[in-house]
Amino acid sequence: MGKKRECELKYKLQNINIKNQFIDKLISLGLLKTFSFLESDFILDTESCQCKINSFLFRIRYETDLSNDVSRIVYTFKIKNKSANIQDNLEIEFDSRSKSYKDLEVVIRELYKITGIRLTERDFLASDMVDIIHHMSLCGFSHCEIMQKKRDHYTNKIVHVEFDSFPNNVGLYMEIEAHSEDDLLSMVSALNLNVIDMEKRNYGQIVLENNNGKCVFDDKIIRLSGHDSVSALEILNMV
Repeated sequence: MGKKRECELKYKLQNINIKNQFIDKLISLGLLKTFSFLESDFILDTESCQCKINSFLFRIRYETDLSNDVSRIVYTFKIKNKSANIQDNLEIEFDSRSKSYKDLEVVIRELYKITGIRLTERDFLASDMVDIIHHMSLCGFSHCEIMQKKRDHYTNKIVHVEFDSFPNNVGLYMEIEAHSEDDLLSMVSALNLNVIDMEKRNYGQIVLENNNGKCVFDDKIIRLSGHDSVSALEILNMV
């Protein structure tokens, strides 16, 4: 996975019919559906929220493929770039099965600069979500927010378009993502949208700030090493 630039804009969809209209348009533009995931995001921070204050995201995602029920754990770190027109981040991402330790060194260094907490490679070896959240809490990342969404993903390998459905009547969003601002804005134009009408905030600002840091489904969808399944909220109660 590694390090990349992430340029995003979001658009609030009023209903499923509008979503289907956009899907038809994407298919006509050559984009194909590649997966449907249920994503459980655990956003970690210090008690004094030093990551948020410094526009740094530290996220651990439990990702379940809805077509075959296969899951993986993905670590994501985002550092905000300078663009004021779009959501613009430098993103480093890897999963717990095949980490790029060169990128991890960058993450460890940035986390230390921002929080004063010095992690090591060994701190990323756990494979059970309860163990991971518990260990990171002991290291000093004791503030945790939770967000879940069901995501349908379309792409032409240059631009990625996701349709995200949230619990608790939060609603339905379309997220357009590319590695350059030009590619992003080109797709916005192709979908007959105006940047002025689009949402530049991230989902934390849109969803979590209005739901006390928790936006979850009730399903017990996170499998632990003992083969039991729990809900996202139950994980916090276990650590």
